[in-house]
Amino acid sequence: MIVAKTIASAVSIGSGFRGGLFSTSLFLGSLFGSLTGTAVVRLAPDLGIDPLIYTLVGMGAVAAAIVGAPMTMIMIVLETTGDFAATIGVMVGVVTAAIVVRHWFGYSFATWRFHLRGLSIRSPEDVGWINELRVGPMMRRDPAVIAAGLSLDELRRRFPPGSIKQVFVVDDDGRLCGLIDPARVSEPANANGDKTVQDLVATPAPFLLPGDDLRIALDRFSRTAEDTLPVIDNPETRRVIGYLSEAYALRRYAQELESHRGARQDDAGIFSPIRGDAGPADTAAK
Repeated sequence: MIVAKTIASAVSIGSGFRGGLFSTSLFLGSLFGSLTGTAVVRLAPDLGIDPLIYTLVGMGAVAAAIVGAPMTMIMIVLETTGDFAATIGVMVGVVTAAIVVRHWFGYSFATWRFHLRGLSIRSPEDVGWINELRVGPMMRRDPAVIAAGLSLDELRRRFPPGSIKQVFVVDDDGRLCGLIDPARVSEPANANGDKTVQDLVATPAPFLLPGDDLRIALDRFSRTAEDTLPVIDNPETRRVIGYLSEAYALRRYAQELESHRGARQDDAGIFSPIRGDAGPADTAAK
């Protein structure tokens, strides 16, 4: 039964069917637990162990590791049996399984399936809506751009130190080739010699695309440690069409998070707070 159910579940999930995950994890866990309990009873019959407890522990532990819902598994056993002693044993098994999976694998099998689809879940608050926030509508369309072949004197003339934090350097074809901070170019002209803007661009510039979602943008800001990133039309032409700041991206994230939390409170029905009876403290907070 264990081998047959494992094969059937693998075929179902691999073929794209809906079944083969939750109920299968419960069934396989109960089989493993029952097998272990029967083996312990036969090897040590004097211990007086109930194989049913092993069945429940195995069911909860395997399901928690696969589905990633340890509290759900504990509550299922408690509601099914009403036995607090059995629930404590299941709780130990479920917590142990969750810690082992978290330490050696990182997340449950169900979460891993989302990662394979390109959805890196970080918290329950941003599973769906964060992917709908695109860089294109959020970006500003007045980027500060300068040609790489111009002198540093021209850079200082166009963008005096302190006037702007980030200037995007483009080549003769208008392709993005780097970022530069005008505040770093404060030396007099005779100290720079014949240096051009290109001489200050050390590495290729990171960039964003209009179709990137907010998750990608925040990850790019974190990895590059840049406050502002250019937005280009596509990786081939690399023409700068705008820019996005990390501060604005985080502010939009906070706004959307707050609006979705408010929407969930509004949908709470009779359990939602009554806005008309707000007290002085609530009014002051608003």
